Amino acid sequence: MSGGMRQRVMIAMALAGEPQLIIADEPTTALDVTTQARILQLLADLREQEDLAMLLVSHDLRVMAHVADDVVVMYAGRVAERGPAREVLEHPRHPYTRALANNVPAVSTKSAIAEPLQGAPANPFDRPTGCAFHPRCPMAQDRCRTEVPVLREVERGRFSACHFATEVAS
Repeated sequence: MSGGMRQRVMIAMALAGEPQLIIADEPTTALDVTTQARILQLLADLREQEDLAMLLVSHDLRVMAHVADDVVVMYAGRVAERGPAREVLEHPRHPYTRALANNVPAVSTKSAIAEPLQGAPANPFDRPTGCAFHPRCPMAQDRCRTEVPVLREVERGRFSACHFATEVAS
């Protein structure tokens, strides 16, 4: 079976139990863009027809921008930012979200990564003190190395766990 057919079988298996919530973890990974679109449309149709809630886990921001109502961006096991999908992805308030958004390759670029994120991801079992993102953050200051930022509302419906979220330019 093709990747798309395997995904459809998994969706059918998930629906067999008549759930109220579907958790789809990377449902379009390793699929070509046409098959991705079909799988995402199938999930959207099922969500509406069956009145299902859906939690979509993905590293593909293009997918999230098109299918999600709200997004939660996580770094090292903690919420970095959350809010309406389009607003968060088009105008990120957390430096990690901005780095992710800047790394969605454009068709016209020769590099697979537009602006590589410096450093290595945080080890969730041995997080840095303070903000887990501070070793990779271009905005990091002394406060970031000692204080864990609290997820707070930075504008109506938008939340960020960055000490400087109100200073983040969109």
